[in-house]
Amino acid sequence: MEEILGGGQPRPESRAILDASETWLETRPLSPKEREDADSLLRGAPVGRGEAETLALAASLGMAALMDDRIAIDVARIRGTETRWTTSVVLEAYRAGALDRKGATETIENLVAAGLWIRQDVLLRILATLGPD
Repeated sequence: MEEILGGGQPRPESRAILDASETWLETRPLSPKEREDADSLLRGAPVGRGEAETLALAASLGMAALMDDRIAIDVARIRGTETRWTTSVVLEAYRAGALDRKGATETIENLVAAGLWIRQDVLLRILATLGPD
């Protein structure tokens, strides 16, 4: 959570994360075992603290890790941890009816505006999946 909030430097997604944590997003500190696993990853893999903690928690819970960092995704695969791209979650929300076309398109645009790098061909495929304006 500290990385998302920017360690004192507000990030574009901070408000959305804080709002979600008040309603449906659960945040919690790592257990000592999860902390040990994250610290081990930090020592042995080229990932940052946020990615290491995400991978440790996902492994502990037997859940997929939501991440967009290519190196961290490769580390997750080596460890046998499933990963999900942020954009795939947006598309799933659209397909499930939780987001309409406009909301999904705006979410993707906001992610890009906030700094999420998406290859141009992938971005075009996502927008084509969402349909025309």
